[in-house]
Amino acid sequence: MKVAFLFDDQLRKDAWAARRETNSAKSASALVTICNALLSRVDRLPDARSRELVSGALKWAAANPFEIEYGVGNKDTALQISPNLVGFQQVMQVMAVQSNRKGRSIRKITVDRQTEFNKAQGELASWYESLRAVKHNTDFGPGMPKFDYSMMPEVPPTFTPGENESADWNWWT
Repeated sequence: MKVAFLFDDQLRKDAWAARRETNSAKSASALVTICNALLSRVDRLPDARSRELVSGALKWAAANPFEIEYGVGNKDTALQISPNLVGFQQVMQVMAVQSNRKGRSIRKITVDRQTEFNKAQGELASWYESLRAVKHNTDFGPGMPKFDYSMMPEVPPTFTPGENESADWNWWT
């Protein structure tokens, strides 16, 4: 949260562009620039300990940009961080929580066919299914919720053109 405080709109845009960059050298160079810009703003943090921790992390990142692998590397990896896929994760998690609360299992997941995103969505659903099998729990970090993947759907998503499927919000049995 304290690092986020140091960003302005332009630096956020620059960081996102660097994150989506497929050329690792360009991404690393941009990351160094971003870290240095953030370092110049560290004095805006209200306490000495935060300034110390954030400065140390930013200095390390600026000195070791290739260790972070900040860019995406290729188009498929870029899709993995797309807002579409982040939203899909949230939908899957809400479905899991709601079906668990109702004591019902999910019988079908229909997703609009989008060639650009469906492969990544299918991989994510498969990953969630494997985490379900090992009863994996995740703590998303300080102040964030914990999540029990054993609630995730056992059925894979079906990808259907939007015009072929009517909305069916009763997806549990």
